[in-house]
Amino acid sequence: MFFSQLKRTWYKKGELNLRYQYRFYEENFLADLKIVDRLAEVRKDQARVSFRYQLSNSWEIGNRVEFVQFLKSGESPQYGILAYQDLQWIGMSHRWKASGRLIYFNIDSYNARIYSFERDMLYSFSFPFFFHHGCRFYLNQRWNLNSRWTVWTKYGISKYFDIDHLGSGLDRIEQDYRSEIRLQVRFRW
Repeated sequence: MFFSQLKRTWYKKGELNLRYQYRFYEENFLADLKIVDRLAEVRKDQARVSFRYQLSNSWEIGNRVEFVQFLKSGESPQYGILAYQDLQWIGMSHRWKASGRLIYFNIDSYNARIYSFERDMLYSFSFPFFFHHGCRFYLNQRWNLNSRWTVWTKYGISKYFDIDHLGSGLDRIEQDYRSEIRLQVRFRW
């Protein structure tokens, strides 16, 4: 395994990250190939470029592009790309904060999946992985009503272009998109 990252920060407003990761390991061949006397060699390369910049005291933008290549003996190469645009807004009184993200992904297989952290509500986190071909949008907001009450909401939708159903078994959905709405309210004593 090899991992390298370069980071450049300027004036506490902007940040540029370049990351490269290389993994080499062995695992079993696919059962269809009926090769049991040796292991398949696997090579996975990932490259990422991310950029964040604070436009003003209220606005911040961020971008990321990530590429992955998965090579395994006896299988065809699998590739993936994920790109997203972030936008974050903080109200002048810091009582209201909102952030949104638009993601595009085109990933050949589960082996070439790409993970991406998402902003979420209090005491919650989201670290989904992406594969197939599609896009995702989510919008978060936090509103401090006063010193005791805070409200968080999150709306997200994922749309797939290359499949006509999602999930399997009892979780199967007969459509090419999935959406979510979440609400959290906190009262401090």
